[in-house]
Amino acid sequence: MAEENKVAKVGEVKPEVKKVVDQAEAEAKRATEVISQKTVVKTPTVSPEPVSVEDAKKAEETEKIKKEMEQVEAPKVPIASDEKVVITVGPDEVPEDKKQEVDSKEATKEKAIEEVAEADKKLEEAKQKVEEKFALPFKIEDPSEFKEKKRMTIMVYGESGVGKTTFAGTAQDVPEMKNCINIDAESGHKVLAYRGDIPRIPIENYHQFANVYEFFRAYCYHRDQGNTKRLCELEAMARRVDHVEKPHIFNTLIIDSLTEIQKYCMYQILGIDTNKRKLDVQPDSPEWQDWGASYEMVQLLIRYFRDLPINVILVAGAQRSEITLLGKKVLMFEPMLPGKLASGVQYFLDHLGYYWTYTSDSGEVVRRLYFQPGITYRAKNRFLNLKGNYIQDPTMAKMFVLEQH
Repeated sequence: MAEENKVAKVGEVKPEVKKVVDQAEAEAKRATEVISQKTVVKTPTVSPEPVSVEDAKKAEETEKIKKEMEQVEAPKVPIASDEKVVITVGPDEVPEDKKQEVDSKEATKEKAIEEVAEADKKLEEAKQKVEEKFALPFKIEDPSEFKEKKRMTIMVYGESGVGKTTFAGTAQDVPEMKNCINIDAESGHKVLAYRGDIPRIPIENYHQFANVYEFFRAYCYHRDQGNTKRLCELEAMARRVDHVEKPHIFNTLIIDSLTEIQKYCMYQILGIDTNKRKLDVQPDSPEWQDWGASYEMVQLLIRYFRDLPINVILVAGAQRSEITLLGKKVLMFEPMLPGKLASGVQYFLDHLGYYWTYTSDSGEVVRRLYFQPGITYRAKNRFLNLKGNYIQDPTMAKMFVLEQH
């Protein structure tokens, strides 16, 4: 009996020990259920560190793992009945390198969004500046912002043979105007041929003349841009050769004469081809609208050439008409151009000069170029210090001096 009591006492389990064992068994049972659930769930929650059984329920409520971790399987955790259960949730863990990669992508995305926002802001500011700059189609310039142009547009008119073309050719003797070219519509090249230093472009119809303008508009642009290659190409085309080594830098155009160019303009309006029309076929007479069209076309011609960045010398014939002055009829001289163009041409020019000659008592031919407006002739000038009404024995060198002062 004593031994049985002893055995009983030995096998007896204390109440507090039993309570701990029961709790451990209960926790093991609960952990087993949690683990079985974890192995079935395809989209596990994130658990960055191992959790105990008590924290397993909280682990279920954590945020979902990234898509790239969805296929990772959870490892099975062996459980001993007499151990405290610790669960390591593999699928819920994000590897450190992956986490850094995701964080880097997010940072890059945020930075890109900020850069786009900043670019949009700068674009709006640039648009506003452009709108402010071009809000008005004009600009107010201070005197210090603009300079007088160093080129001039001049017309010289007079009777045939007084020396207008010879005068125009003296521009070749002025360094700033050198490298002239003669646009010859009057076959007056013989007058300048003796010089041997002024090339010419012969004109036979208005279409040719219009193309001459387009040529020099392109030429002046490339000249001012310093595009030597393009200048060589243009000059080679105009000379009808394969290649030009060094281009001429033209500074002055001589148009001889505007009177003849106006006639070519009218021929084009009437559909007359001077190279094909027979002499015994009577041409149509210009009607009122034809004269109006001619007026506008020649006026545009003068405007266009005037606006080229090059010196332009226009030569024209003179026509006379009778006017009454102090009860007497006297002759009025003006450019040989039709209608109102004869009196209105001066408004498009810097200078309009009437070339007049006479023979003195000693037999000497006296040449004068009148620039001061008179009663019996039309003239105009923009000189600041012209003394008198005319230039005696005129040359472009004398005129250029007056132009520059």
